[in-house]
Amino acid sequence: MTLDGYTQPGAAANTSSVVSNARIMVEVRGQGPNSFDGLVFNNTPNNVVRGLSVYNFINQIIFTGLNADNNLIAGNIVCTNAAATVQSAVSPKQIGIILQKGASGNRIGTPAAADKNVVSGCGNRGIAMSFTPTTGNKVQNNIIGLTPNGAAARPNRSHGVDINYTNHNSSAAMPPARATSSPATAARVSRTRTDAATATTSSLGI
Repeated sequence: MTLDGYTQPGAAANTSSVVSNARIMVEVRGQGPNSFDGLVFNNTPNNVVRGLSVYNFINQIIFTGLNADNNLIAGNIVCTNAAATVQSAVSPKQIGIILQKGASGNRIGTPAAADKNVVSGCGNRGIAMSFTPTTGNKVQNNIIGLTPNGAAARPNRSHGVDINYTNHNSSAAMPPARATSSPATAARVSRTRTDAATATTSSLGI
């Protein structure tokens, strides 16, 4: 399945190597951080989620299960609206993107400018990977905890990226482009064996 908001008239993918100038025209909006989950992919591989703003759910995008493999999350704005003006209050459970319970070989962003996600404004964690055998996932070339233009904080209220109870996942990270946000930690790796917890190509508000 491919969900592609860039097919909407007026939408355009990002072209910047540093910030995001994407024009998102499709918003998928929930009813609050205690309501219900947003896009849930249960044991299904080879899906693409692109060009959407997904926010105001408990969890915005979830890939879960042993067959939730080789999916791509690219060019989205997650946890805030298309204008990046929404900031969730502190929540014990609101997460942007979850890979769990065996979801493997998935990509959140790629080196291509058009695939840069913005994951900002979550009430808890921005991105979470948890529960073995979740393995071989890559978080790369995203903006986490900042507005799309990098000029202001739009913090995730807990960890920007949280990797735990998993093996051989990677999250590429570098200092923020311009602004500073205030999550509890920008990235956390715990109870896990991870090939590359930090590398070189996401901008995190720290």
